[in-house]
Amino acid sequence: MKTIKTQIKLIALLLSVLIIFQGCTVYKSTSVTLEEAVQVQKKVQITTIDNKKIKFKRIVKRGGKYFGVKWLKDNTKDIRVFENDIKKLKIENKTMSIMVSALPIALALYIIIALVFPNLRAPTY
Repeated sequence: MKTIKTQIKLIALLLSVLIIFQGCTVYKSTSVTLEEAVQVQKKVQITTIDNKKIKFKRIVKRGGKYFGVKWLKDNTKDIRVFENDIKKLKIENKTMSIMVSALPIALALYIIIALVFPNLRAPTY
């Protein structure tokens, strides 16, 4: 009974870690220009001169002005972005974001299978 309780606690811990990593977005380490961010149409993270981090769905350009598209509950909102206020502008690294989300899932499944089938071994020939 004690081992089952320990296993359930471990599984609960693994599932909570999975939930935490599901919303994770990884950004590239190099900073890009606003024009490059407009062209790639990916999620961006802007670090302002005040060291505030602002995340946008994408950057758009209208009439020579840049706007960051922000998520809201039901729709999106455009927020004006000024080039002078930007310290760093990083775009999303889609490959790493997927890996960071998928790796804990694979690891959790491996551990759960190892707990459920502790005597499971690879066949020997």
